[in-house]
Amino acid sequence: MPRLLPVGPDDLGPDGPARTRRLCRLLARALRGERGRGRAGHWSYSLDRHLALVQAYRAERAHLTALEKREGRGNPRPS
Repeated sequence: MPRLLPVGPDDLGPDGPARTRRLCRLLARALRGERGRGRAGHWSYSLDRHLALVQAYRAERAHLTALEKREGRGNPRPS
């Protein structure tokens, strides 16, 4: 993760849903920036970085879904 985002272990806090949500927000923001550079044909665009961001984002979203299911938030409560 440090190669994709400028974050360290102390910046994110303990592992859990809040940390994973924060990572997802940061990755989504980085993806928007990289996508914009690609569309604009900017010299600093990197396809490898773009693909790595997509893979990391998908992995974190899957991790968040698993955490929420484990906590019981993934399924709505019956009425």
